[in-house]
Amino acid sequence: MSEGALGMIVFCTITLVISAGAHTKIRDYVVASVVAAPISCALFILAAYLQLGYLDPFFPIIFMFGSCYALGIAFIVGIPFRLGRRKHPPGHCQRCGYNLTGNTSGTCPECGAQSA
Repeated sequence: MSEGALGMIVFCTITLVISAGAHTKIRDYVVASVVAAPISCALFILAAYLQLGYLDPFFPIIFMFGSCYALGIAFIVGIPFRLGRRKHPPGHCQRCGYNLTGNTSGTCPECGAQSA
């Protein structure tokens, strides 16, 4: 396997892991993707530096284009996370979707979440 192919596999793996983590912790789809892209690219460049022992002179260009590719991957990785986060209608618990009509306690009887 060539170094270029191995580099792309490592880059994609780093981006997939960082993107999944960002989409898990950050609820906003776009923010999670934009945060994950430069972090993934920076970690890839760090891994390349540790492997090669020197920083490539084209570091800014690699970072810029790598972040664009990582952003595309992060958006694709975030689709299942976005689809899994349903917004419940008003009057329902935002955590589990239980209908809170008539509930005066301010606590969801199904999951125990505080209602706003």
